[in-house]
Amino acid sequence: MKHGIAQIRLLINGEWKVIKIDFHVPSSSASYEIFTPMVRKQAWAALIQKAFAKLGGSYAKLHGGFADIAFLQLTGSFTSTYYLNKLSSDNDIWDFILSMQKSKFLVTACSTYCEEGSEEWDIFLKNQISPNHGYSILDTKIHEGHRLVLIGNFTYSLPDQGTGTLKWGHLPRFDEKCLCGNIFDYVLSTTSIHWVDLHILSRFFSCFEICHYREGWKEIRFRKTLVPKNGKTEILKLFLKTRCELVIEVIRRKEALRLEAEQLRNRCILFCIVYSATADNKCDKILMITHAYDLNLELTPGTLDPGTYLISFVILEDYDELELDWVIRSPSDMSYMTFDFISHPIESQLDDIQQFIIEEGEIIKSDTGELTVYKLGGRYSNVFVYENNCRFNFISVEGSLSNSLHNNYLTATNGLIDSSFEIPPQSRVILEVVSCEWEYFSANFNIEFKVLPFMWTVCYWFAPLVEYFVPESSFNYSFQTPVVIKKRQDHRWTIEEKTKKD
Repeated sequence: MKHGIAQIRLLINGEWKVIKIDFHVPSSSASYEIFTPMVRKQAWAALIQKAFAKLGGSYAKLHGGFADIAFLQLTGSFTSTYYLNKLSSDNDIWDFILSMQKSKFLVTACSTYCEEGSEEWDIFLKNQISPNHGYSILDTKIHEGHRLVLIGNFTYSLPDQGTGTLKWGHLPRFDEKCLCGNIFDYVLSTTSIHWVDLHILSRFFSCFEICHYREGWKEIRFRKTLVPKNGKTEILKLFLKTRCELVIEVIRRKEALRLEAEQLRNRCILFCIVYSATADNKCDKILMITHAYDLNLELTPGTLDPGTYLISFVILEDYDELELDWVIRSPSDMSYMTFDFISHPIESQLDDIQQFIIEEGEIIKSDTGELTVYKLGGRYSNVFVYENNCRFNFISVEGSLSNSLHNNYLTATNGLIDSSFEIPPQSRVILEVVSCEWEYFSANFNIEFKVLPFMWTVCYWFAPLVEYFVPESSFNYSFQTPVVIKKRQDHRWTIEEKTKKD
Protein backbone atom coordinates (compact mmCIF):
# COMPACT_ATOMS: atom_id res chain seq x y z
CA MET A 1 0.00 0.00 0.00
CA LYS A 2 2.71 2.48 0.92
CA HIS A 3 4.29 2.01 -2.52
CA GLY A 4 1.04 2.91 -4.34
CA ILE A 5 0.19 -0.71 -5.20
CA ALA A 6 -3.01 -2.52 -4.17
CA GLN A 7 -3.38 -6.32 -4.25
CA ILE A 8 -6.82 -7.75 -5.07
CA ARG A 9 -7.45 -11.49 -4.60
CA LEU A 10 -10.03 -13.03 -6.94
CA LEU A 11 -11.03 -16.62 -7.67
CA ILE A 12 -10.53 -16.97 -11.44
CA ASN A 13 -11.05 -20.31 -13.21
CA GLY A 14 -11.15 -22.09 -9.86
CA GLU A 15 -7.82 -20.70 -8.68
CA TRP A 16 -7.01 -17.79 -6.38
CA LYS A 17 -5.12 -15.05 -8.21
CA VAL A 18 -3.65 -11.86 -6.80
CA ILE A 19 -3.98 -8.92 -9.19
CA LYS A 20 -1.67 -5.98 -8.56
CA ILE A 21 -2.96 -2.57 -9.53
CA ASP A 22 -2.16 1.08 -8.83
CA PHE A 23 -4.53 3.62 -7.29
CA HIS A 24 -5.33 5.55 -10.48
CA VAL A 25 -8.99 5.25 -11.53
CA PRO A 26 -10.55 6.87 -14.62
CA SER A 27 -11.93 10.32 -13.75
CA SER A 28 -13.60 13.17 -15.58
CA SER A 29 -12.17 16.65 -15.97
CA ALA A 30 -14.20 17.65 -12.91
CA SER A 31 -12.40 14.92 -10.90
CA TYR A 32 -15.46 12.68 -10.66
CA GLU A 33 -15.00 8.92 -11.10
CA ILE A 34 -16.26 7.80 -14.51
CA PHE A 35 -17.14 4.24 -13.50
CA THR A 36 -17.57 3.26 -9.84
CA PRO A 37 -18.12 6.35 -7.68
CA MET A 38 -16.01 6.51 -4.53
CA VAL A 39 -18.41 7.92 -1.97
CA ARG A 40 -16.43 9.53 0.87
CA LYS A 41 -13.35 8.24 -1.01
CA GLN A 42 -14.12 4.62 -0.16
CA ALA A 43 -11.98 3.02 -2.84
CA TRP A 44 -12.50 -0.73 -2.38
CA ALA A 45 -15.28 -1.09 -4.99
CA ALA A 46 -13.38 0.98 -7.56
CA LEU A 47 -10.19 -1.02 -6.98
CA ILE A 48 -12.01 -4.35 -7.38
CA GLN A 49 -13.52 -3.06 -10.62
CA LYS A 50 -10.09 -2.05 -11.84
CA ALA A 51 -8.76 -5.55 -11.08
CA PHE A 52 -11.51 -7.06 -13.24
CA ALA A 53 -10.74 -4.51 -15.98
CA LYS A 54 -7.09 -5.56 -15.87
CA LEU A 55 -8.07 -9.21 -16.24
CA GLY A 56 -10.33 -8.39 -19.17
CA GLY A 57 -7.86 -6.06 -20.86
CA SER A 58 -9.73 -2.76 -20.44
CA TYR A 59 -12.70 -1.05 -18.81
CA ALA A 60 -14.47 -1.22 -22.16
CA LYS A 61 -14.62 -5.02 -21.90
CA LEU A 62 -16.44 -4.97 -18.56
CA HIS A 63 -20.09 -5.98 -18.75
CA GLY A 64 -22.90 -6.86 -16.40
CA GLY A 65 -23.19 -10.45 -15.29
CA PHE A 66 -24.75 -12.70 -12.69
CA ALA A 67 -24.59 -12.27 -8.94
CA ASP A 68 -23.58 -15.89 -8.37
CA ILE A 69 -20.48 -15.49 -10.55
CA ALA A 70 -19.55 -12.26 -8.74
CA PHE A 71 -19.99 -13.93 -5.36
CA LEU A 72 -17.86 -16.88 -6.46
CA GLN A 73 -15.01 -14.72 -7.76
CA LEU A 74 -15.00 -12.38 -4.76
CA THR A 75 -15.41 -14.91 -1.93
CA GLY A 76 -14.71 -18.32 -3.49
CA SER A 77 -17.79 -19.63 -1.69
CA PHE A 78 -20.61 -21.85 -2.88
CA THR A 79 -23.63 -19.94 -4.21
CA SER A 80 -27.15 -21.33 -4.42
CA THR A 81 -30.25 -19.96 -6.13
CA TYR A 82 -33.72 -19.77 -4.61
CA TYR A 83 -36.30 -19.21 -7.34
CA LEU A 84 -39.67 -17.61 -6.77
CA ASN A 85 -42.67 -18.98 -8.62
CA LYS A 86 -46.42 -19.14 -8.48
CA LEU A 87 -46.26 -21.50 -5.51
CA SER A 88 -44.04 -19.17 -3.46
CA SER A 89 -46.14 -17.56 -0.74
CA ASP A 90 -45.19 -14.39 1.11
CA ASN A 91 -44.84 -16.42 4.30
CA ASP A 92 -42.30 -18.74 2.65
CA ILE A 93 -40.30 -15.82 1.25
CA TRP A 94 -40.29 -14.03 4.60
CA ASP A 95 -39.16 -17.16 6.46
CA PHE A 96 -36.45 -17.71 3.88
CA ILE A 97 -35.08 -14.16 4.21
CA LEU A 98 -35.07 -14.42 8.00
CA SER A 99 -33.22 -17.74 7.84
CA MET A 100 -30.58 -16.20 5.58
CA GLN A 101 -30.19 -13.29 8.00
CA LYS A 102 -29.70 -15.75 10.84
CA SER A 103 -27.02 -17.63 8.89
CA LYS A 104 -25.35 -14.29 7.99
CA PHE A 105 -25.07 -15.32 4.33
CA LEU A 106 -24.77 -12.69 1.60
CA VAL A 107 -28.02 -12.43 -0.37
CA THR A 108 -29.06 -10.57 -3.51
CA ALA A 109 -32.50 -10.41 -5.11
CA CYS A 110 -32.80 -10.41 -8.91
CA SER A 111 -35.65 -8.46 -10.47
CA THR A 112 -37.62 -10.09 -13.26
CA TYR A 113 -36.59 -9.67 -16.89
CA CYS A 114 -38.82 -7.58 -19.14
CA GLU A 115 -38.40 -5.63 -22.36
CA GLU A 116 -37.53 -1.94 -22.11
CA GLY A 117 -40.48 0.25 -23.04
CA SER A 118 -43.05 -2.48 -22.40
CA GLU A 119 -46.04 -2.12 -20.09
CA GLU A 120 -44.28 -4.30 -17.51
CA TRP A 121 -41.23 -2.03 -17.70
CA ASP A 122 -43.35 1.02 -16.82
CA ILE A 123 -44.95 -0.84 -13.89
CA PHE A 124 -41.48 -1.66 -12.55
CA LEU A 125 -40.36 1.97 -12.72
CA LYS A 126 -43.54 3.22 -11.04
CA ASN A 127 -42.72 0.93 -8.14
CA GLN A 128 -39.11 2.11 -8.02
CA ILE A 129 -37.69 -1.26 -9.11
CA SER A 130 -35.19 -1.49 -11.97
CA PRO A 131 -35.99 -4.47 -14.23
CA ASN A 132 -33.28 -7.05 -14.98
CA HIS A 133 -31.21 -5.91 -12.02
CA GLY A 134 -29.68 -7.17 -8.79
CA TYR A 135 -30.35 -5.75 -5.33
CA SER A 136 -28.68 -6.49 -2.02
CA ILE A 137 -30.90 -7.73 0.81
CA LEU A 138 -29.73 -5.60 3.75
CA ASP A 139 -32.28 -5.82 6.55
CA THR A 140 -35.86 -6.64 7.55
CA LYS A 141 -38.40 -5.16 9.94
CA ILE A 142 -42.10 -5.30 10.79
CA HIS A 143 -43.66 -1.83 10.84
CA GLU A 144 -47.35 -1.20 11.54
CA GLY A 145 -48.10 -4.81 10.69
CA HIS A 146 -46.25 -4.69 7.35
CA ARG A 147 -43.27 -6.92 6.64
CA LEU A 148 -40.58 -4.74 5.08
CA VAL A 149 -37.30 -5.65 3.38
CA LEU A 150 -34.42 -3.19 2.94
CA ILE A 151 -32.93 -3.50 -0.54
CA GLY A 152 -29.85 -1.71 -1.86
CA ASN A 153 -28.78 -0.81 -5.36
CA PHE A 154 -25.46 1.02 -5.90
CA THR A 155 -26.64 2.69 -9.09
CA TYR A 156 -28.65 5.78 -8.33
CA SER A 157 -32.42 5.37 -8.55
CA LEU A 158 -35.12 7.83 -9.49
CA PRO A 159 -36.52 10.04 -6.72
CA ASP A 160 -39.29 8.39 -4.69
CA GLN A 161 -42.41 8.73 -6.79
CA GLY A 162 -44.15 5.38 -6.78
CA THR A 163 -46.06 3.12 -4.46
CA GLY A 164 -43.09 0.82 -4.02
CA THR A 165 -40.96 3.08 -1.80
CA LEU A 166 -42.85 6.32 -1.22
CA LYS A 167 -45.02 4.80 1.48
CA TRP A 168 -41.98 3.84 3.58
CA GLY A 169 -39.65 6.65 2.53
CA HIS A 170 -39.83 8.24 5.96
CA LEU A 171 -38.27 5.21 7.66
CA PRO A 172 -34.52 5.41 8.34
CA ARG A 173 -32.43 3.23 6.06
CA PHE A 174 -29.55 2.94 8.51
CA ASP A 175 -28.91 3.44 12.17
CA GLU A 176 -28.07 7.10 12.74
CA LYS A 177 -24.81 6.04 14.39
CA CYS A 178 -23.75 4.31 11.16
CA LEU A 179 -24.35 7.44 9.11
CA CYS A 180 -22.12 9.50 11.43
CA GLY A 181 -23.93 12.67 10.41
CA ASN A 182 -22.23 12.70 6.99
CA ILE A 183 -24.28 14.34 4.22
CA PHE A 184 -22.89 11.98 1.55
CA ASP A 185 -24.10 8.94 3.46
CA TYR A 186 -27.55 10.49 3.84
CA VAL A 187 -27.76 11.15 0.10
CA LEU A 188 -26.55 7.65 -0.73
CA SER A 189 -29.01 5.99 1.64
CA THR A 190 -31.88 8.09 0.25
CA THR A 191 -31.21 7.41 -3.43
CA SER A 192 -29.91 3.85 -3.41
CA ILE A 193 -31.46 2.07 -0.41
CA HIS A 194 -35.19 1.54 0.06
CA TRP A 195 -37.67 -0.23 2.30
CA VAL A 196 -40.14 -2.25 0.22
CA ASP A 197 -43.18 -4.20 1.24
CA LEU A 198 -42.80 -7.97 1.06
CA HIS A 199 -45.54 -8.31 -1.56
CA ILE A 200 -43.56 -5.94 -3.83
CA LEU A 201 -40.56 -8.23 -3.49
CA SER A 202 -42.55 -11.36 -4.33
CA ARG A 203 -44.21 -9.66 -7.30
CA PHE A 204 -41.24 -8.06 -9.04
CA PHE A 205 -38.34 -10.41 -8.23
CA SER A 206 -37.61 -13.80 -9.75
CA CYS A 207 -34.94 -15.29 -7.50
CA PHE A 208 -32.45 -14.87 -4.67
CA GLU A 209 -28.74 -15.61 -4.99
CA ILE A 210 -27.28 -16.84 -1.70
CA CYS A 211 -23.53 -16.79 -1.11
CA HIS A 212 -22.58 -19.34 1.56
CA TYR A 213 -19.67 -17.26 2.78
CA ARG A 214 -18.61 -18.01 6.34
CA GLU A 215 -16.41 -15.31 7.79
CA GLY A 216 -13.26 -16.55 9.48
CA TRP A 217 -13.43 -20.08 8.02
CA LYS A 218 -10.30 -21.56 6.46
CA GLU A 219 -10.26 -23.60 3.27
CA ILE A 220 -8.22 -26.18 1.37
CA ARG A 221 -8.60 -26.43 -2.42
CA PHE A 222 -7.36 -29.25 -4.59
CA ARG A 223 -8.10 -30.69 -8.02
CA LYS A 224 -8.66 -34.30 -9.03
CA THR A 225 -9.49 -35.89 -12.38
CA LEU A 226 -11.56 -39.06 -12.16
CA VAL A 227 -10.92 -41.63 -14.89
CA PRO A 228 -13.11 -44.75 -14.62
CA LYS A 229 -11.10 -47.92 -15.16
CA ASN A 230 -12.14 -51.56 -14.82
CA GLY A 231 -15.41 -50.58 -13.21
CA LYS A 232 -13.74 -48.47 -10.53
CA THR A 233 -13.21 -44.81 -9.81
CA GLU A 234 -11.53 -42.83 -7.04
CA ILE A 235 -13.15 -41.43 -3.91
CA LEU A 236 -11.83 -39.03 -1.28
CA LYS A 237 -10.31 -40.47 1.89
CA LEU A 238 -10.37 -37.92 4.71
CA PHE A 239 -8.60 -38.50 8.03
CA LEU A 240 -9.36 -36.26 11.02
CA LYS A 241 -7.13 -36.17 14.08
CA THR A 242 -9.59 -34.11 16.10
CA ARG A 243 -13.31 -33.36 16.19
CA CYS A 244 -14.19 -30.48 13.86
CA GLU A 245 -16.95 -28.85 11.86
CA LEU A 246 -16.64 -29.18 8.09
CA VAL A 247 -18.22 -28.05 4.84
CA ILE A 248 -17.26 -29.85 1.63
CA GLU A 249 -17.96 -28.53 -1.85
CA VAL A 250 -17.40 -30.33 -5.15
CA ILE A 251 -17.32 -28.43 -8.45
CA ARG A 252 -17.33 -29.78 -11.99
CA ARG A 253 -14.43 -27.72 -13.28
CA LYS A 254 -15.27 -27.86 -16.99
CA GLU A 255 -18.79 -26.55 -16.44
CA ALA A 256 -17.60 -23.91 -13.96
CA LEU A 257 -15.22 -22.57 -16.61
CA ARG A 258 -18.07 -22.46 -19.12
CA LEU A 259 -20.17 -20.55 -16.61
CA GLU A 260 -17.49 -17.89 -16.12
CA ALA A 261 -16.65 -17.59 -19.84
CA GLU A 262 -20.04 -18.03 -21.49
CA GLN A 263 -22.48 -17.70 -18.56
CA LEU A 264 -24.01 -21.02 -19.59
CA ARG A 265 -25.24 -23.46 -16.96
CA ASN A 266 -25.02 -27.14 -17.83
CA ARG A 267 -26.69 -28.68 -14.81
CA CYS A 268 -26.99 -32.38 -14.07
CA ILE A 269 -27.89 -34.69 -11.20
CA LEU A 270 -25.10 -34.86 -8.60
CA PHE A 271 -24.85 -37.11 -5.57
CA CYS A 272 -22.37 -37.07 -2.70
CA ILE A 273 -22.12 -39.92 -0.20
CA VAL A 274 -20.23 -39.77 3.10
CA TYR A 275 -19.18 -43.13 4.58
CA SER A 276 -17.41 -44.09 7.74
CA ALA A 277 -14.39 -46.23 6.87
CA THR A 278 -13.26 -49.62 8.09
CA ALA A 279 -9.72 -50.35 9.25
CA ASP A 280 -8.80 -51.57 5.74
CA ASN A 281 -10.23 -48.40 4.04
CA LYS A 282 -13.51 -49.93 2.88
CA CYS A 283 -16.87 -48.17 2.94
CA ASP A 284 -18.75 -48.99 6.12
CA LYS A 285 -21.84 -47.11 7.27
CA ILE A 286 -23.47 -44.37 5.19
CA LEU A 287 -23.50 -41.19 7.26
CA MET A 288 -25.05 -38.82 4.73
CA ILE A 289 -26.29 -38.67 1.16
CA THR A 290 -27.13 -35.36 -0.47
CA HIS A 291 -28.01 -34.52 -4.06
CA ALA A 292 -28.56 -31.54 -6.31
CA TYR A 293 -29.26 -30.62 -9.91
CA ASP A 294 -26.55 -28.06 -10.52
CA LEU A 295 -22.96 -27.36 -11.57
CA ASN A 296 -21.65 -28.05 -8.08
CA LEU A 297 -22.75 -29.52 -4.78
CA GLU A 298 -22.17 -28.55 -1.16
CA LEU A 299 -22.57 -30.92 1.75
CA THR A 300 -24.48 -29.50 4.68
CA PRO A 301 -22.16 -28.37 7.48
CA GLY A 302 -21.63 -31.11 10.02
CA THR A 303 -19.39 -32.02 12.92
CA LEU A 304 -17.27 -35.16 12.49
CA ASP A 305 -15.48 -37.08 15.21
CA PRO A 306 -11.83 -38.11 14.82
CA GLY A 307 -11.45 -40.96 12.36
CA THR A 308 -11.37 -41.86 8.68
CA TYR A 309 -14.16 -40.99 6.26
CA LEU A 310 -14.71 -41.85 2.60
CA ILE A 311 -16.53 -39.32 0.39
CA SER A 312 -17.88 -40.35 -2.99
CA PHE A 313 -19.00 -37.95 -5.72
CA VAL A 314 -21.36 -39.46 -8.32
CA ILE A 315 -22.68 -37.90 -11.50
CA LEU A 316 -25.54 -39.67 -13.31
CA GLU A 317 -23.98 -39.27 -16.73
CA ASP A 318 -21.41 -41.29 -18.64
CA TYR A 319 -17.95 -39.75 -18.86
CA ASP A 320 -14.43 -40.76 -19.90
CA GLU A 321 -12.89 -38.40 -17.39
CA LEU A 322 -14.25 -35.91 -14.90
CA GLU A 323 -12.16 -33.02 -13.55
CA LEU A 324 -13.32 -31.88 -10.13
CA ASP A 325 -12.35 -29.05 -7.82
CA TRP A 326 -12.72 -30.00 -4.15
CA VAL A 327 -13.02 -27.41 -1.37
CA ILE A 328 -12.93 -28.28 2.33
CA ARG A 329 -13.80 -25.47 4.75
CA SER A 330 -13.63 -25.40 8.52
CA PRO A 331 -13.47 -22.84 11.33
CA SER A 332 -10.85 -25.06 13.02
CA ASP A 333 -7.17 -25.55 12.38
CA MET A 334 -6.97 -27.62 9.19
CA SER A 335 -3.51 -29.00 9.92
CA TYR A 336 -5.29 -31.74 11.88
CA MET A 337 -6.71 -33.30 8.71
CA THR A 338 -5.12 -35.22 5.84
CA PHE A 339 -6.66 -36.52 2.63
CA ASP A 340 -5.95 -38.91 -0.21
CA PHE A 341 -7.83 -40.75 -2.95
CA ILE A 342 -8.48 -44.48 -3.08
CA SER A 343 -10.10 -46.77 -5.66
CA HIS A 344 -13.74 -47.80 -5.20
CA PRO A 345 -16.24 -49.80 -7.35
CA ILE A 346 -18.65 -47.63 -9.31
CA GLU A 347 -21.38 -50.26 -9.06
CA SER A 348 -21.28 -50.09 -5.28
CA GLN A 349 -21.88 -46.33 -5.36
CA LEU A 350 -24.82 -46.71 -7.75
CA ASP A 351 -26.30 -49.46 -5.55
CA ASP A 352 -26.19 -47.11 -2.57
CA ILE A 353 -27.87 -44.34 -4.57
CA GLN A 354 -30.56 -46.71 -5.79
CA GLN A 355 -31.20 -47.88 -2.25
CA PHE A 356 -31.39 -44.27 -1.08
CA ILE A 357 -33.98 -43.46 -3.76
CA ILE A 358 -36.00 -46.54 -2.80
CA GLU A 359 -35.94 -45.69 0.91
CA GLU A 360 -36.57 -41.96 0.61
CA GLY A 361 -38.46 -41.61 -2.66
CA GLU A 362 -42.11 -41.92 -3.59
CA ILE A 363 -43.36 -45.39 -4.60
CA ILE A 364 -45.29 -45.84 -7.85
CA LYS A 365 -46.56 -49.41 -8.37
CA SER A 366 -48.16 -51.08 -11.36
CA ASP A 367 -51.54 -52.76 -10.86
CA THR A 368 -50.10 -56.19 -11.62
CA GLY A 369 -47.18 -55.84 -9.23
CA GLU A 370 -44.47 -56.88 -11.70
CA LEU A 371 -42.96 -53.39 -11.94
CA THR A 372 -42.29 -50.86 -9.20
CA VAL A 373 -41.08 -47.32 -9.87
CA TYR A 374 -39.51 -45.04 -7.26
CA LYS A 375 -39.28 -41.27 -7.73
CA LEU A 376 -36.85 -38.99 -5.93
CA GLY A 377 -37.82 -35.35 -6.46
CA GLY A 378 -35.75 -32.20 -6.28
CA ARG A 379 -36.04 -28.53 -7.12
CA TYR A 380 -35.17 -29.01 -10.79
CA SER A 381 -35.29 -32.72 -11.39
CA ASN A 382 -36.79 -36.11 -10.73
CA VAL A 383 -34.84 -39.37 -10.65
CA PHE A 384 -36.67 -42.63 -11.33
CA VAL A 385 -35.61 -46.14 -10.33
CA TYR A 386 -37.35 -49.07 -12.02
CA GLU A 387 -37.47 -52.41 -10.22
CA ASN A 388 -38.39 -55.68 -11.90
CA ASN A 389 -40.15 -57.84 -9.31
CA CYS A 390 -40.45 -60.90 -11.58
CA ARG A 391 -38.51 -63.99 -10.60
CA PHE A 392 -37.64 -65.21 -14.09
CA ASN A 393 -39.00 -62.74 -16.67
CA PHE A 394 -37.45 -59.67 -18.22
CA ILE A 395 -39.57 -56.52 -18.42
CA SER A 396 -39.45 -54.18 -21.40
CA VAL A 397 -40.13 -50.59 -20.33
CA GLU A 398 -40.88 -47.48 -22.33
CA GLY A 399 -41.69 -44.05 -20.88
CA SER A 400 -43.23 -40.95 -22.41
CA LEU A 401 -43.29 -37.51 -20.86
CA SER A 402 -45.62 -34.60 -21.57
CA ASN A 403 -46.18 -31.12 -20.21
CA SER A 404 -48.65 -28.64 -21.61
CA LEU A 405 -46.71 -25.50 -20.68
CA HIS A 406 -43.00 -26.15 -20.79
CA ASN A 407 -42.33 -29.06 -23.16
CA ASN A 408 -39.17 -27.38 -24.44
CA TYR A 409 -37.68 -27.38 -20.95
CA LEU A 410 -38.21 -31.07 -20.14
CA THR A 411 -35.33 -33.42 -20.87
CA ALA A 412 -34.36 -36.92 -19.90
CA THR A 413 -30.92 -38.43 -19.45
CA ASN A 414 -29.83 -41.89 -18.42
CA GLY A 415 -33.18 -43.05 -19.69
CA LEU A 416 -35.08 -43.94 -22.82
CA ILE A 417 -37.96 -41.60 -23.49
CA ASP A 418 -40.05 -42.99 -26.36
CA SER A 419 -37.83 -46.07 -26.69
CA SER A 420 -37.69 -49.34 -24.77
CA PHE A 421 -35.27 -50.82 -22.28
CA GLU A 422 -35.16 -54.36 -20.90
CA ILE A 423 -34.75 -54.88 -17.14
CA PRO A 424 -33.47 -58.29 -15.99
CA PRO A 425 -35.51 -60.23 -13.41
CA GLN A 426 -35.05 -59.36 -9.74
CA SER A 427 -33.05 -56.23 -10.56
CA ARG A 428 -33.42 -52.47 -10.65
CA VAL A 429 -31.92 -49.62 -12.63
CA ILE A 430 -31.99 -45.81 -12.80
CA LEU A 431 -33.71 -45.13 -16.10
CA GLU A 432 -34.98 -41.56 -16.20
CA VAL A 433 -33.64 -38.26 -14.95
CA VAL A 434 -36.24 -35.66 -15.82
CA SER A 435 -34.89 -32.15 -15.47
CA CYS A 436 -36.34 -28.71 -15.92
CA GLU A 437 -34.80 -25.23 -16.00
CA TRP A 438 -37.88 -23.92 -14.24
CA GLU A 439 -38.19 -24.43 -10.53
CA TYR A 440 -41.86 -25.31 -10.71
CA PHE A 441 -43.32 -27.58 -13.33
CA SER A 442 -45.84 -30.35 -13.66
CA ALA A 443 -45.68 -33.30 -16.01
CA ASN A 444 -47.54 -36.44 -17.00
CA PHE A 445 -45.38 -39.53 -17.13
CA ASN A 446 -46.81 -42.53 -18.98
CA ILE A 447 -45.03 -45.82 -18.28
CA GLU A 448 -45.63 -48.70 -20.71
CA PHE A 449 -44.16 -52.13 -20.03
CA LYS A 450 -44.28 -55.73 -21.19
CA VAL A 451 -43.50 -58.81 -19.12
CA LEU A 452 -41.44 -60.91 -21.53
CA PRO A 453 -41.67 -64.71 -21.40
CA PHE A 454 -38.66 -66.75 -20.43
CA MET A 455 -38.19 -67.92 -24.05
CA TRP A 456 -37.40 -64.27 -24.92
CA THR A 457 -33.97 -64.71 -23.31
CA VAL A 458 -33.37 -68.15 -24.80
CA CYS A 459 -34.36 -67.39 -28.40
CA TYR A 460 -32.37 -64.17 -28.76
CA TRP A 461 -32.68 -63.97 -32.54
CA PHE A 462 -36.46 -64.29 -32.34
CA ALA A 463 -36.78 -61.86 -29.44
CA PRO A 464 -38.34 -58.99 -31.48
CA LEU A 465 -40.99 -61.36 -32.85
CA VAL A 466 -41.74 -62.77 -29.40
CA GLU A 467 -41.96 -59.28 -27.92
CA TYR A 468 -44.37 -58.19 -30.65
CA PHE A 469 -47.04 -60.68 -29.52
CA VAL A 470 -46.69 -59.95 -25.80
CA PRO A 471 -49.58 -57.83 -24.43
CA GLU A 472 -48.66 -54.39 -23.13
CA SER A 473 -49.55 -52.85 -19.80
CA SER A 474 -49.28 -49.21 -18.78
CA PHE A 475 -49.98 -46.75 -16.01
CA ASN A 476 -49.86 -42.99 -15.78
CA TYR A 477 -48.28 -40.83 -13.13
CA SER A 478 -48.55 -37.07 -12.73
CA PHE A 479 -46.04 -35.22 -10.63
CA GLN A 480 -45.09 -31.70 -9.68
CA THR A 481 -42.06 -29.95 -8.29
CA PRO A 482 -40.62 -28.38 -6.22
CA VAL A 483 -40.05 -30.43 -3.09
CA VAL A 484 -38.32 -29.55 0.15
CA ILE A 485 -35.24 -31.41 1.37
CA LYS A 486 -35.25 -31.90 5.14
CA LYS A 487 -32.69 -33.44 7.44
CA ARG A 488 -33.55 -36.11 10.00
CA GLN A 489 -31.89 -36.68 13.33
CA ASP A 490 -29.89 -39.64 12.02
CA HIS A 491 -28.20 -37.39 9.41
CA ARG A 492 -29.98 -38.98 6.45
CA TRP A 493 -31.99 -36.94 3.99
CA THR A 494 -35.72 -37.25 3.41
CA ILE A 495 -37.94 -35.74 0.78
CA GLU A 496 -41.13 -34.00 1.76
CA GLU A 497 -43.56 -32.71 -0.86
CA LYS A 498 -44.14 -28.99 -0.67
CA THR A 499 -47.78 -28.07 -0.03
CA LYS A 500 -49.23 -24.68 -0.71
CA LYS A 501 -52.50 -22.97 -0.03
CA ASP A 502 -54.36 -21.52 -2.99
